[in-house]
Amino acid sequence: MTGVHRRRPKASSRSLAAAIAPVLLLCSLVLGAPSPAHAAVAGTWVPTANKLTAGRADAGAVRLQDGKVLVAGGCADSWTADLYDPATSMFTPTGDMHDRRCDFTAVRLRNGTVLAAAGYNTFNEVDLRTAEVYHPRTGAWTQTGSLHYARGGYAAAMLGTGSVLVAGGQSNSQVALPSAEVFQPKGGKWHLIPNMTADRFEAAAVVLPDGRVLVAGGLDDSYARLASAEIYDPRAHSWTPTGSMNVARGAFRATLLPDGTVLVAGGSTGGGPTAAAEIYHPATGIWTPTQSMSIERDENTATLLKDGTVLVAGGQDAQYNKLDTAEIYDPASGTWALAPTMNYAHWEHAGVRLEDGTVLIAGPNTDAELYVP
Repeated sequence: MTGVHRRRPKASSRSLAAAIAPVLLLCSLVLGAPSPAHAAVAGTWVPTANKLTAGRADAGAVRLQDGKVLVAGGCADSWTADLYDPATSMFTPTGDMHDRRCDFTAVRLRNGTVLAAAGYNTFNEVDLRTAEVYHPRTGAWTQTGSLHYARGGYAAAMLGTGSVLVAGGQSNSQVALPSAEVFQPKGGKWHLIPNMTADRFEAAAVVLPDGRVLVAGGLDDSYARLASAEIYDPRAHSWTPTGSMNVARGAFRATLLPDGTVLVAGGSTGGGPTAAAEIYHPATGIWTPTQSMSIERDENTATLLKDGTVLVAGGQDAQYNKLDTAEIYDPASGTWALAPTMNYAHWEHAGVRLEDGTVLIAGPNTDAELYVP
């Protein structure tokens, strides 16, 4: 989200962040951040048989019911979409969306179709209210109800009822939004729900085992990074503050672990990317630090593997170098291990676990590859 193809605020603060990055690195060492000499794990990276048909930074990506992966949109002024077939390791074009959009979340609905809602149109330089649905059987997109508020960079989650929550985001006036709304697939309508307790965009959202939704971090109206977090209860239609993170951060990922806790790692702080990681405990609402990654990174992906570990891949470091590195978090030991180096650098990319347990990494340009554990 920091690329020059966007109008997001971090691009304008890059020079300041780069200037103070060495100081931040020194501070992290003084405060006892772990050595980069993490252990290594087995695994390999294999390029896909062909490339994406277009560059896809901040695209929407989701695994379909038949095991294929839809990768749609992106910030290269693109409304096109690709289908990845694991059987052939090939990308093929599928139907074009009605709107150019990036910085949105693609959500697979219970009937197998895919919702693409709002996002940022880089061609017109506006955030969108429109939404559309992809139909895998025909490869066509059909327009559905529009949101009440234009928003890009929002948090999204599929609720237990099959409806879809979107919360926060950034509006066309570049103001962080507190508003939230829910999409009902039956009827294709959006319904406003109570506002969050804070304005936030570039936050992370994850559905907890009891069906509530954790929304954490992000940036506020002044572009300050947030440590605060809150819980949405779909049954009460209410937001409740919960414990704050130890590190304020935006542009990060949250991953539900097999034991019901939530891992957050990396992200952008006020001074640049961080290596810090921590765990949220729903039973107590408390965040506890865990071992830091080997390198600061934001704009990365975090994918839960079949064995319960988490693959964190790519991103950019404190000097805004694009990363071809990856590492794996083991919840049992609370430690990180270095994964093999990727074939390409990836940032603002998509990461999707396939049915066989491999992970597809695609974007932000046309490069794509598979992590084979």
